[in-house]
Amino acid sequence: MSLQQLLFVLLARKWLMLGVAVSTVLIAALVTSLLPQRYTAVASIVIGFKALDPVLGKVLPGSLLPGYLATQLEILSSRNVALQAVDSLKLVESPAVQASFPGIDKGTIRNRLAVTLLKDLKVESSRESNMVHISYGNTDPQFAADVANAIVKAYIDTNLELKIE
Repeated sequence: MSLQQLLFVLLARKWLMLGVAVSTVLIAALVTSLLPQRYTAVASIVIGFKALDPVLGKVLPGSLLPGYLATQLEILSSRNVALQAVDSLKLVESPAVQASFPGIDKGTIRNRLAVTLLKDLKVESSRESNMVHISYGNTDPQFAADVANAIVKAYIDTNLELKIE
């Protein structure tokens, strides 16, 4: 098939191609307008790493940082941290939450809320720094910001508890 023949075929089908393009744009615009807006709150923390060798008293090499950072990311996205965030936000006492879980005890509601928070939580670290970004998405921007901040506070409290123990 020559280039001229290809152009003739494309010109013969121009209305079909235009119809497909316009309908695709219209469907995308309709879906976008029907979906609720989603807001993402991001909280950033710096994870410090200064470990001393208990025998020699020297600072351990920075090559241990990836393992330490991965451990801290796991702690950030753990169920324990999510439960502390649920408690600090007092979500179980909310009348709307209690109405959506009729006949269920507060402990079960607390656990379900923690699992729900973890579903929309995203914890990322950059490759070459100790910066960690915690993002939480929700349709309510204030709630998203409150959850992201509560997760960071719960992580700091958990990390402090682990160091003290």
